[in-house]
Amino acid sequence: MSSKTSLSTRFSKLLHRSSRRHNAESIDENSSGLCDICGTIGFSDGGDDRREAFSLGLLGDIKRRSSCPFCKFVLDSMQDERIIHMQPIEHYDTHEVRVFRQGPKSFSIQPLPSFSKVLFESEVKGFETLASHGQLDFNKVKSWLRACDGAHKKCVPNEGPFNVDLSFFRCIDVKDMCITPIPIVSQYVALSYKWGECKPFLLLKPNKDDLFAKDGLRRNWDLIPRIIQDAINFVRSVDCRYVWIDQLCLIQDDDDDRGTGINAMDLVYEQAYFTIVAGSGTDANSGLPGIREGTRSPSRQVTSKILPGINLVLRHTMQDLVAGSEYHHRGWTFQEYYLSRRKIIFIDDTIYFKCYEETWQEWEDGLGVRPDPTMERGQALHKLSGDVYHLLGQLLNKYTTRELKMPTDYVFAMAGICRRLADYAQCSLLLGIPVSAFDWFLLFYPNKSGLRRRDIFPSWAWSGWTGQVYYSYGSGDVSKWTAASTWITWYKRETSGTLTMVCNESECRTSRINELFGHLCDVSRTEPSWELAKEQSKKPYTVLQFWTISANFALRPVSQEEGEKAMWSSGLYWTPSTHELLDKEGLVCGFVTLDDATSTRTGHEAAELILLSLSSQKFQGAVGTDPSYDSTDTGGRFFWVLMIEWDGRVAERKGIGKIHRNALASALDPGVSWKEIALA
Repeated sequence: MSSKTSLSTRFSKLLHRSSRRHNAESIDENSSGLCDICGTIGFSDGGDDRREAFSLGLLGDIKRRSSCPFCKFVLDSMQDERIIHMQPIEHYDTHEVRVFRQGPKSFSIQPLPSFSKVLFESEVKGFETLASHGQLDFNKVKSWLRACDGAHKKCVPNEGPFNVDLSFFRCIDVKDMCITPIPIVSQYVALSYKWGECKPFLLLKPNKDDLFAKDGLRRNWDLIPRIIQDAINFVRSVDCRYVWIDQLCLIQDDDDDRGTGINAMDLVYEQAYFTIVAGSGTDANSGLPGIREGTRSPSRQVTSKILPGINLVLRHTMQDLVAGSEYHHRGWTFQEYYLSRRKIIFIDDTIYFKCYEETWQEWEDGLGVRPDPTMERGQALHKLSGDVYHLLGQLLNKYTTRELKMPTDYVFAMAGICRRLADYAQCSLLLGIPVSAFDWFLLFYPNKSGLRRRDIFPSWAWSGWTGQVYYSYGSGDVSKWTAASTWITWYKRETSGTLTMVCNESECRTSRINELFGHLCDVSRTEPSWELAKEQSKKPYTVLQFWTISANFALRPVSQEEGEKAMWSSGLYWTPSTHELLDKEGLVCGFVTLDDATSTRTGHEAAELILLSLSSQKFQGAVGTDPSYDSTDTGGRFFWVLMIEWDGRVAERKGIGKIHRNALASALDPGVSWKEIALA
């Protein structure tokens, strides 16, 4: 028997060892329907003189004891669809399940999230409103708002002025029941929700005059989705007058009005008095539970009567509930949630109030408040300082996990955040990329599941891929890195054929080209060729045109164990689509990770790589490459490279990686070349 198995066996025996001192309990738990194991937990005695940890055995064993009310409760808990589980329930059939006593009437179940708790229903103040299907307490909401107004300076919206076109801004007047223009510095509420598949009721050119007139919404009330009806009633019930809702406050068939509003979406949610977060339901007809009588139900909770007078309920933190909701996976709600200073979150048949200073909840259950990075990043977005590019990279790491019904909205749904950061950096945007750090934002890396091509956007942009991308290349100053480590003069060719420079920094970059590559080949050409225009015009998006070094190297798949050991000091991580790069001598000189994990490559297949920039990480020897590529007098740094493939005279990105700078002299035939690239 292995030492690991032996320890596990001894621990299980220790946990199952029960005391004989409790045979005279007021409630005989062993004869109450609880199994022999659960009968030792001691639900009825407040945990006095009882163990702190209990093994329920393997999950497969628990399934066979499902007639036990607590075993069934555990099974229901591990299949609770309200949260994200790390593994499907079948994964735990051969894993031990444990219960830990957190207090007299509080337990946790392993492997549920560590912040989730099993509580006696009597310990959850306000939970009884579910049984009565009652409305939420509007006075409690008003008291939260008053408390925040009086004490939390961070939660107060800005007074302006704002360097954005706000001609689009209008709100629903819940008193006069119409849509009306108001200044954005007015007190208004915003709604953040998922449209879903239900039929929307939209503000359009043909109906705007009717909806702008008094009682226009009342005349069309039956056409309005329930979530919007409930939001209007909620705003009125907490003594506010205006609410902003996208369906009814942007003219949806007016491209100028809708586009102007989308570009300023960050301000709409940042300036709101508070935001209603509709975390429950799947679409706009789901409503806001608790606004109407009978819209909250205990049937959605995981509860169990395990002994006479003892009912248990499984409680999760607000963060886990939001993360498991369909709301959380919608692309449009990303910036809405991050930028809102105060949120009233409807989820799990209850409400939470969350601002920059406090978290309050309708049902007081004693669960701890988890750290919330969304609030930290939201505050950073409100008061920008320093290098904002890493902040945008972190946000894109999260945003690219989201889904949108319309793929064409992928850049629009981040437009407000991107515009705000570009304004701070005093630069323009190209497909959601600040052009002052253009080189850095091309260096996105696929996660271990890989990416899939979204061909309505270019392959060089984060928007050109479905799946999570990563920007995690150290904490150095991106502006300083750009100034010291880049050489490409970027040009962009629009679908109209117009050719312009992306960012005017060509003079300093030209001198760096000669320093880095002048000894290898003729690098004098940096101006774009006009004859490529015809090929590029076939693409429905912006194509990059530029000159850089091109070279061929062989690919060889690398195992996880070898890859993780070899890649750590190069600042990269292994994925199933990672390959070693081999020079003409068969020596390892770098790594490349294919973006599309389904791409198949045979061993030692040649691939074309183009150099993008210098990497900030220095080569330290023990990374799996040949010793001949150890540090050099010039710093021993890597080059960032893109793997590309050509379709006619236009190329697409296929992977990203790094190659040692000394490897260029050992490229596969015909060696390195200074080459013009049209990258779609």
